Amino acid sequence: ADFRLLMKEYRDGILLFELTDQKVWGKAVRDTAGLEAFHEAHRDDFMWEIRYEGDIYTCANADVAKKVRALLTKGKRGQELLDMANKDNPLALSVETGLFTAEQKPYLKGITKPGIGPNIDLDDRVVIVDLKGVRQPEPKSLEEARGLITAAYQDSLEKAWITDLKAKYTVVVDQDVLYSIK
Repeated sequence: ADFRLLMKEYRDGILLFELTDQKVWGKAVRDTAGLEAFHEAHRDDFMWEIRYEGDIYTCANADVAKKVRALLTKGKRGQELLDMANKDNPLALSVETGLFTAEQKPYLKGITKPGIGPNIDLDDRVVIVDLKGVRQPEPKSLEEARGLITAAYQDSLEKAWITDLKAKYTVVVDQDVLYSIK
């Protein structure tokens, strides 16, 4: 009898998994039009925070920072600047270019004015930020947040499915059986 109940539970679990895959997980992945419509309806739920656009120069020490700052004020950028700063020590300067959040680079928080900022001491290094601009919060595109949007769409599909099931079927709890369980 125990084996039969175990097999029934196993079978029911597989059926539930298959049904959930059809109604929720697989549908969210295959239904691109539905996913796009969900994203459009919930754009404000998937927002970028304030992002800082520019170049971040991480210098090995204050001497390198002084040299880099002088080169920046002369208009040197990119590989030319990197080659000049790293001539004696290949690890003297590293450069990151792009969009950054304050979560990624906490020292950016509060910088609002474009241009070359003051030296920022960071552990044993010195950081110089050449800020091009600050982007205010804006919705993420579907491509930028596909994983998060798909997960939220799956939750939405699952809730809708459960609501449909509750409307279609009445749940009855057999009180005698419930209280007989120990």
